[in-house]
Amino acid sequence: MLRKFSVVFLLLMLNISAFTQGSETLSIKVIDQNNDLVTIGIVSLIDLKGKPIFESKLEKKTNFNLNVGTYTLEIQAVGFKPYKKTVEIKSGQNNLEIKLELDEIKVNVEIDQSEREKRLDEAIGGYLTKKEIDSLPENGEDIKEELKKRYGDDILIQIDGDFEGSQVPSRAEIASIKVIRNSFDAEFHEAGRTIISIRTNGIADGFHGFANFTFNNSILNARNPFAPKRQPTRANNLLFFFSGPIIKKKTSFSLATVIFDRANTQNFIGKGFTGNIPAPQKTGNRIALTTFQVKHNLPKSHSLNLKYQNTSLTFRNLGLSSFDLPERGSDRSNIQHKFTLTESGTFKNKYANDLTLEFSKNIEKTTPKSDELTILVLSNFNQGSSGTRNQIERNKFRFADTLFFDKKKHSLKLGTEIEYERINNVSENNLNGTFTFLNLADFNNQRPTQYLQTLGKTEFNLSQFRSSFFIQDDFKLSKTIQLSLGLRYEWQNDVSDNNNFSPRFGYVWSPEKSGKFIVRGGIGVFYEWFDAQTLSAILSNDGRQGQRIVIRNPSFPNPFIGGGTSQQLPNSISKLADNLSSPYIFVTQNAFNYKASKTVTFEGIYTFRKSLHNFRSRNINAPINGIRPNLNFGVIQQLESSGNSIENTFELKVNGYYKGINMYANYELGKDVSDFSNSLNLPTDNYNLRFDRGVSNLDQRHKFNFSLNFEVLKKITVSPSFRLESSFPYTITTGRDDNGDTVFNDRPFGIGRNTERGKFLKQTDLQIRWKFPTKYLGIKETDKRKNLSLSANIRNIFNSANLINYNGVQTSPFFRKPTFARDARSINLGLSFSF
Repeated sequence: MLRKFSVVFLLLMLNISAFTQGSETLSIKVIDQNNDLVTIGIVSLIDLKGKPIFESKLEKKTNFNLNVGTYTLEIQAVGFKPYKKTVEIKSGQNNLEIKLELDEIKVNVEIDQSEREKRLDEAIGGYLTKKEIDSLPENGEDIKEELKKRYGDDILIQIDGDFEGSQVPSRAEIASIKVIRNSFDAEFHEAGRTIISIRTNGIADGFHGFANFTFNNSILNARNPFAPKRQPTRANNLLFFFSGPIIKKKTSFSLATVIFDRANTQNFIGKGFTGNIPAPQKTGNRIALTTFQVKHNLPKSHSLNLKYQNTSLTFRNLGLSSFDLPERGSDRSNIQHKFTLTESGTFKNKYANDLTLEFSKNIEKTTPKSDELTILVLSNFNQGSSGTRNQIERNKFRFADTLFFDKKKHSLKLGTEIEYERINNVSENNLNGTFTFLNLADFNNQRPTQYLQTLGKTEFNLSQFRSSFFIQDDFKLSKTIQLSLGLRYEWQNDVSDNNNFSPRFGYVWSPEKSGKFIVRGGIGVFYEWFDAQTLSAILSNDGRQGQRIVIRNPSFPNPFIGGGTSQQLPNSISKLADNLSSPYIFVTQNAFNYKASKTVTFEGIYTFRKSLHNFRSRNINAPINGIRPNLNFGVIQQLESSGNSIENTFELKVNGYYKGINMYANYELGKDVSDFSNSLNLPTDNYNLRFDRGVSNLDQRHKFNFSLNFEVLKKITVSPSFRLESSFPYTITTGRDDNGDTVFNDRPFGIGRNTERGKFLKQTDLQIRWKFPTKYLGIKETDKRKNLSLSANIRNIFNSANLINYNGVQTSPFFRKPTFARDARSINLGLSFSF
């Protein structure tokens, strides 16, 4: 994990020849508002006569010996307000703790660090300025979208060291945002992605708060392309944050609440249904997230953070597609309680340590709207129950510890993480049975092609252990080259693969003296976890509970009468392959960064990913020449490590600033080829897995983002953005089970997987934020903590019809046509107040 509120000592022990007879030592700790180390700047000592006696850049581990007396200490650091204080040196050891304040505009500090060295540091990662943070939207979800526009859709966002589903905080809660570009740091499990590390505010020095409300209603929206008229919609968001001291400069609290309440409609476009065509079905979700946090400064520069997070999610009519009648919906509720305790600090003036303990409990329930028999008329219409009824209870414990220290020119860290998760899964899926008809003619003639049913509920308990260990060394080989070497090891109890070592290597190189041109990259191995939910889905159907019935060509409406060509298969089961191993990804990346001027930067990134031994399923009992190898079973779904994929991407980014206008542009060209879709879907040919090799389901060849941010009349911030991207691919299928494996994914002869695409998708958004003059509210303009903002967020301003979910079933009346559209134009109005 990244540093969590870490307090890192910087000892400046300065040797002055004029004071070599002094035996008193001055030790200074220089940190920012997040208690993170400050290393770029200069430190000066001035005597009583105003004469500078020492000046040097901030460094790690330098000594400073002085005579007893009074001096003036000055510190200037990039991005912080100048610091000046009179200090009195007494006999023995003198310790000072200095916390610098962020400056709105970076201080132009001339330090003993070349432009080349600065650019090398920035290439690995850097902080957004306060002005850049202030230009972000108020709301956490909008901040997330803005960061994706700037740094790519595949970024990983870390909140106070937590990757696991933390809600992005509101802008008022954010203390700093760091962009970590070293994709090959052994500390991280994920493969080759930019990490955005967000730190929230530290110990509160007073009572502060923030409230934001955004409103959207159908009167502010355009009509969806698949709706005959504008349908009722709603999207209301409430954010509230309040913090304050409990014990001055020692203990503080914060309370944050986020509520998203959204309602929409799902339009039925199916054909062949003989009843009354239903009105658009209301769908939606409500998310309520409450976080209470207490932060406490411990002795000897340590800090303690206790956080409780409650998350409540409710989904209404989940899972409805364009072919589903209203009764096909399901309701889902999810409640999570999460407790996190972190302790961080330094010891022996040279080691820093972050410790995290976490416990979470999650209960999820899914209930169908109907318990009627399910009827699927492929790519025409679906009626009856969704067949989804289950309850999953998850209890999880996590321990993580990271140690940081420096040795000569090396910056070292090592750490470990241990997770234990227990899952109880009770499933009553498809208890009422499902008939499948190939087309409308078969439905009208009551000729189903297949009947599926599960007899009896299944209950499964699963315990999963995960552990990892890493060591990382970052060092400067010279003034022009920085290197990073790391090794990570991962293990989990569900896979018998015990040699999951991940070597990592990264570099940053400045080939020219000016430092304008920087090259960076690396190479490494990354493993993937076997997630507990997939494992539970396989083991809960091992044949020891319930029975999965498959009947081919059944009678209707009673499938068990038999006769004709009806054929009931023996019980179908799922199992794990004997030689199951952990998937791993080989990643290499090379990039350049060119600073064309003081305000314009170009960056190009090429990434190659090769993924081997991915989890995928196949039916090892599929018929061969019409005969199943094992006549005692029907379908035997085996999960194995046989999937492979190769991905190539090139990104070109341009960041610029001109006369108050910030500009961000990003173009990505990519190709992702694989021979599987996901871990549970069965292939087209169970005995020739390469037959499914083609571009992946998530392959997007082109993606382009462009956004601006500027102020009008000094009070109004305008942020227009434009997005253009390729449509996702889709596959042409016959709509029949031609090979008799009970799956309707067979393709016409000579046609590969995912060979078709829809039209390009485009969208233009506009966000306007007005800082209301607080003087009209009786608030002094100098009181910057109190401000009122009005906002308007217009998505898809030109109401582009972005059509998706193209149908590839040859027997469908919607063949090669889109069946869904992304949101039409919508306007969200917002009001926020901070104090």
